[in-house]
Amino acid sequence: MRLFIFGIDGLTLRIMKPLMDKGIIPNFKSIYENGNKGILKSTIPPVTPPGWASIYTGKNPGKHGLFTFSRRNGYAFTTNTCWDYNEASPVWKYLADHGKRCVLLNVPMYYPPLKIQNCYSISGFIALETLNIYHPESLRREILEKIPSYKVDTSWRHDLPEDEEENFIKDNIEVTKSRIKALNYLMNEKTWDFFFVVFTGTDRMQHFFWDKIINGNPEICQYYKLLDEALGDVLNSLRRDDFLFIVSDHGFCPVQKGVNINKILQQQGFLSIKKTTEIPINYGKLKNLLKKWGIKKSLKYILPKRLVNKLQEHTKAEDAFYFSKIDWSQTKAFPSAGLFGGISINLKNREPSGIVSESEYESVRDSIIQVFSSLKDNEENGGKVIKNVYKREDLYSGKYLHEMPDLVLLAEAGYRFDERIDRGEVFREPRSGQGLHIVKG
Repeated sequence: MRLFIFGIDGLTLRIMKPLMDKGIIPNFKSIYENGNKGILKSTIPPVTPPGWASIYTGKNPGKHGLFTFSRRNGYAFTTNTCWDYNEASPVWKYLADHGKRCVLLNVPMYYPPLKIQNCYSISGFIALETLNIYHPESLRREILEKIPSYKVDTSWRHDLPEDEEENFIKDNIEVTKSRIKALNYLMNEKTWDFFFVVFTGTDRMQHFFWDKIINGNPEICQYYKLLDEALGDVLNSLRRDDFLFIVSDHGFCPVQKGVNINKILQQQGFLSIKKTTEIPINYGKLKNLLKKWGIKKSLKYILPKRLVNKLQEHTKAEDAFYFSKIDWSQTKAFPSAGLFGGISINLKNREPSGIVSESEYESVRDSIIQVFSSLKDNEENGGKVIKNVYKREDLYSGKYLHEMPDLVLLAEAGYRFDERIDRGEVFREPRSGQGLHIVKG
């Protein structure tokens, strides 16, 4: 008996069921109709790092340490690529320790790969190609000789210009084809008891092309057809007594509106921004300005490459270090993981410039809970925007509880959080056709 886990990032029946009904993904349809199925809840927040890490450790973010893609240290961030292996061992370590042979392909947030005997592994998102993502090291040469085009991921970015969409789709399809080749090679050439592969291209497609997928865009549907063919390859390789699980880290739905956490905290007096006469210009703002003037070409076709690179560098720095714009002497709370609904209290003796005393801590948290719990979207018939506001101890437990935000917001389906300091409005219309993560698929 062996176990195969077929992971698909952001898999949702909102997408898969219509594709099944149209006959585009027959292998998924067969399993859906003949196997056990269910819509499960994801982690809070419903994003890649805690989602996948909780799946393969069986632990909550307070124990494995992954809340988002970065870790906060005071008023700065560092990139997160892995969890605490000592506090939360992955399931394959237990299996390998008991003599079971494991193969891991493109598992997200697994870097560096553990040097485990009986285990072949290739790290996935967000590891870089330049890092040692292979174990054993000889596997690198073995894979790249067979599949020279193998890559961890597409050229992922949060803002995709319209004139680059076609190339992005092609790149995603090519990356997936290489992943399938690696899957088939490892599945058939290695002896295994446990196999875990993850495809992340679904998440990329659904972020940018939700409407096109729903409307049956042929080129994008080709991607899902590829996944179905890969699933067919797996089914043909399994034995009668093998077990197959198809799993995902979170669900997906269309974006309705962006909600600026910073602006709400400012309006309610919890967050203060430094006064400045500076007019910041970054890549995104300049692109949007040109778009308003009717210029839809990407900046790289208009401006010198050196200037475009400088603008992009400035944009990354501005987004990553927006804490520098905050007046900490007047700030009681700030979005420590705003894109994912995390709010931290500027607590004395914990934060570098904390002003909230321990005696005020609970009253400040309760006040913020009241603000966001009562937030309404008046343009949508006064509908509720925030599904729930959690205190961190109500969600998490473990060694890393202190690293979790003091409050975690969970939005209603269709609302996406925005944490940028320079946004002037609470609500904003998203780019059409986009999708976002949700707790249930």
